[in-house]
Amino acid sequence: MSTVQMLTLLVNQRLTAAVEEIFVVFERTIAEYEEELCRTKEENERQRQELDAVFNQPRVVLQRTDVREEHLQNKKPRLAHIKKEEEKLEALHIKEEEEDHRISRDGEHLGGLVEFPVIGVPVKREDEDKGEEKREAEPPSGSSTWHVTTEADGGSQADNLSALRSDSCDATSHSPDTDDQDSKADQTCPTDNTLLKCSPSDQTFHYMNAHTGKKPYSCSTCSKSFRNRAVLETHIRIHTGEKPFSCSVCGAGFGRNDHLKKHMSIHTGEKPYPCSSCSKSFHDQANLERHTRKHTGEKPFTCSVCGAGFARNDHMKIHMRIHTGEKPYSCSSCNRGFHDQANLAQHMRRHTGEKPFTCSVCGTGFARNDHLKKHMTTHTGEKPFTCLMCGTGFARSDNLKQHARIHTEEKPYSCSGCDKSFHDRANLNTHMRIHTGEKPYSCSSCNRRFDRQTTLAHHMRIHTGEKPFSCSVCGTGFRENSILKRHMRIHTGEKPYSCSNCSKSFRSRTNLKTHLTIHSGEKPFPCSVCGRAFREKCVLKRHMRTHAGEKAATKAVMANT
Repeated sequence: MSTVQMLTLLVNQRLTAAVEEIFVVFERTIAEYEEELCRTKEENERQRQELDAVFNQPRVVLQRTDVREEHLQNKKPRLAHIKKEEEKLEALHIKEEEEDHRISRDGEHLGGLVEFPVIGVPVKREDEDKGEEKREAEPPSGSSTWHVTTEADGGSQADNLSALRSDSCDATSHSPDTDDQDSKADQTCPTDNTLLKCSPSDQTFHYMNAHTGKKPYSCSTCSKSFRNRAVLETHIRIHTGEKPFSCSVCGAGFGRNDHLKKHMSIHTGEKPYPCSSCSKSFHDQANLERHTRKHTGEKPFTCSVCGAGFARNDHMKIHMRIHTGEKPYSCSSCNRGFHDQANLAQHMRRHTGEKPFTCSVCGTGFARNDHLKKHMTTHTGEKPFTCLMCGTGFARSDNLKQHARIHTEEKPYSCSGCDKSFHDRANLNTHMRIHTGEKPYSCSSCNRRFDRQTTLAHHMRIHTGEKPFSCSVCGTGFRENSILKRHMRIHTGEKPYSCSNCSKSFRSRTNLKTHLTIHSGEKPFPCSVCGRAFREKCVLKRHMRTHAGEKAATKAVMANT
C-alpha cells in the first residue's frame, strides 16, 4: 500500500471517529434541549392558568394595533393588578434567553468540527373555551402589540404585553391548525441551501444524514446503505423487479420516474442537449457529457492495475476483467467465455452465420461493422494510412503497423519450435502448422490439403485454368502475382538478389539460394534410389529418369524370360 493510500485511510478513520463523536454530542444536546423545553412548557401552562384567572372576563378578543404612550398612561390604573403577572412572565422570558445563550455557546464550542441547525419545535396551546367566538386577528409578529377588548367594561384595555406576546407567539399561542402548517413549513438547509419541504424532524435528519455521512437506511437484500428512505425504496425495486412507471407509447416499464422521462424523448424525438463542437444532440445530459469527452480527450476513469484511461466507467469495468480473468458471458454452443456481452454477440454470429452488415456496392455480408468498413476501402481505393519511411499507403492501420516492422526489422512474434521470428501474429500461426503438420484447407477437386488459404486459392487455378495476372509487355498470363513480378524482371533486367561471396545477381530469391550451395557445397536433394545428392531439385528430377529407364529395361528382360 502506497504512502498516499495509507494517509488517505488514516484521515478517513480520523474523520469517521470525529463525526461519530460530534453526532453523540449533538444527540445529547438535543435531548437536553427537549427536556428543558418540556419544563418550559409546564411553566408556561402554569402561567397561562394564572393569566386566565386575572383575565377572567366573559369574552376576550385579541386585536392587532400600535402601542400609543398616551393611551397606556390613561389605562395604567386599570391594569395595575396584572403588573405582578407581567414581571413573572418577563423573568420566564429572561430564563429562556439564558437557555438559548447556553445552547448557542455549546454550538460555538462544536463550531470547529461541524455546525448543526437547531430547528424550533412549536408548543401547542389548548383552548378551553371552545364555545367562544373565533379570534378576530392572527397572532402578531414583528413589533406589533395586543389590543384587548372585554364586554364587561364595554371598552378596550391596552397594555404593552411584549412578554406575553413573546410567550404566546413562540410557545403557547399556536392553534392545532397553525401547528400542522408550521410543522411542515419549508426550511432551507444552512449548509447546502437545499429547500426542505418536510417536517422539522425530517429536516434534522436531512442535515444529520447528508452532512455527517450517516446512512441509517439499509437494504435487507444486499446490505447497501442510504441517507433517506425514498432512495432505499427506489433501490429495493432492483431486487423485486417492480417497475411502477410505464411508457404510454410502447408499454416499457421503469423503476424510476426520471428514467421514464428520458425514455419518452425517444418517442418524441426530443434531443434538448446539443454538443457545442459537432452539433450532435442527445436525449439527456449524461450522454452529452460522455460524448464531449471524445472532443476533449478526457479520460477520468483510470485502471488501478495498468494505468489505462477510459472515458466511460463501464468501459473501465470491462477492461478490469482482463486483469481479473473474469469472463461472465459464455457461448451456449461452444462454452467459450467473453469479457463483455458485445463480444459474445459477435461470436454467436459464427454459429448462426448471421451477417447483418452488408456492402452497398457488391452486396458482401459481414458479421462485424468494422470488417465492413475495412472492406469498403477496396471499392473506394482509399488508403488513408501512409508509411512515413517509404510513403506506401494502406487501407488499414494494422497493415501499416505490420509494414512498419519491415523498416524497424522488429519481429515480436517468435516460434517456440525453431526460434524463427515474424512481423505479425498471422504469419506465426501459419508457420506453426509446419511443426504441427496441420493442413486445414482442402481442395474440393483433388482433396489435396494446404496449410494456407492463399495457397489453396492458387492451387484451385490449376483446375480452373485461371491466370488473372498478365504481363503488360508480352501478354503472358500467370496464376500468381509473385510469379508475374519475377517474370517482369526478365523485361526490366532487374536482379535484386546478390551473392555475398562472388557478387553475382539473380532475379529471384530461390535462384540465389541454389547458387549459394555452390559456395557451401551443400546438396540438399538426395536420390531415394541410389543415394546420390544434388544441389537443385530439377537436376534430381532428371536423374530420377535414369532409374526409371533402368526399371523399364529390367521389366522388358523379365518379360522376355
